[in-house]
Amino acid sequence: MMSQRRFIENATHQLRTPLAGLKIQAERALQADNLEAMKQTMGQIKNAADRVAHLSTQLLTLARSESMASHMAEFERVDLKGVVYECCMEWVPKALERNIELGFEARGAPHDVMADATLLRESINNLLDNAIRYSNAGGQINVLVRLSPRVLLSVEDNGPGIQASETDKVFERFYRIPGSPGDGCGLGLAIVKEIAELHNAQVELGCGPQGTGTRVTVVFPVASDAVRRLKR
Repeated sequence: MMSQRRFIENATHQLRTPLAGLKIQAERALQADNLEAMKQTMGQIKNAADRVAHLSTQLLTLARSESMASHMAEFERVDLKGVVYECCMEWVPKALERNIELGFEARGAPHDVMADATLLRESINNLLDNAIRYSNAGGQINVLVRLSPRVLLSVEDNGPGIQASETDKVFERFYRIPGSPGDGCGLGLAIVKEIAELHNAQVELGCGPQGTGTRVTVVFPVASDAVRRLKR
């Protein structure tokens, strides 16, 4: 009950700022006396609305994750490779906007996991959103699904990376590394971690092969192993 109350308080605080900004910008649009000024203000309103929509989606995902904690027996066999590929295709236009190459590779088979497909997709989307958001323009993101021997999903970017002192903090709800660019809400990796734990998966944080960028790896039990645990 206390955790639910704390979550609601945090959510209210996070929504208050962008909603207040949205109201101010709308008032400016109403007072604009020429089309150019109005267009500029409407663009700001759109950006603020996008931030609110993104935050709302994140909060709903967290709420769904918490409600599913006692319903693991309802998980279904999901082809992780197929879901990751579909998510990557959906994010290609966003990557192209920043001239970022988004690569996908799958090794070995099968890649089935026991999961809630909706939450799994949300977790993948958060990984891709973070990678694109913090990658350098003109860079590259590599997405890999493989079996060795557990099912691994890794998303690697060539952004600024995460300092060792921040590796634990970035998984906390609403935490953002000081000086981080963009308008993230500090929930992306928290959602990834909580959904992973719900699926008996582990999240590992590292850097790219050249010692730069960020690599997030989610290690899932294979479907057969997950089924055995659920039946105990």
